[in-house]
Amino acid sequence: MTRGGTKIFCSECGDIQVCRAISPTTLNEPSAQRVQDDRHTDLNWFRRGRECLNCGHQFLTGELDEAFIRELVSLREAWLTKIKTAVLKAGRRANKQSRLEAVSYEDAHAFMVASAKWDHPSYQVVDAPKHANRIYEHPLGWAVDYGANTFLPGMAVARCNREMAHIFERLAQGHVVFRSEVLRRLITVISGCVATQDGFEYNGYYPMDGVYLTFGTQLIDADDGAQFMLRKADPDSIIL
Repeated sequence: MTRGGTKIFCSECGDIQVCRAISPTTLNEPSAQRVQDDRHTDLNWFRRGRECLNCGHQFLTGELDEAFIRELVSLREAWLTKIKTAVLKAGRRANKQSRLEAVSYEDAHAFMVASAKWDHPSYQVVDAPKHANRIYEHPLGWAVDYGANTFLPGMAVARCNREMAHIFERLAQGHVVFRSEVLRRLITVISGCVATQDGFEYNGYYPMDGVYLTFGTQLIDADDGAQFMLRKADPDSIIL
């Protein structure tokens, strides 16, 4: 029984699931279902919005000539072959910087400058780069105290580099990883780099308010931190 949907692949579940049709406008996309690429007019597809009935993931699908899928596969394989040397080099560089003791004060300071924010009384979040000047050495690496909690920028830098090394390894093995997924993974890594008042690492991931780790009126923008680490690890924009 399909429960009012079609069995197709859901990327969130990583498996075939029943997905119902929804309007593309639900995903803030135009309602038009017949789409043509302005630059490549031979690319035409029929677009549908979908919602997985198993996990609730909403996404767009495009039905098009299968020959274009074959073309995509060929181009992807050629691209992966072309970037392999650069990927291996970037992976080695990230791996060297993935140890906590290898993170310099300058690296931790730069991370804080990129990600520290302040929830201004005018209800506007503003940059707070001077928070970086409060960095000190903690048993868990470079740290900045925020009330009863401590954010660990040194750990964030080390663990983000470790995650980037894994990502580059997957690329070298022929698996495509897109920048949006990389950023999502780095944000998760950063959200785990908090210590409690007793000096121990926070159990699990620190609760987030959107992209922010909130410590009273002081914030860490995990998205800005992830963007900063991605630029550092992939300065040539190898990852799509």
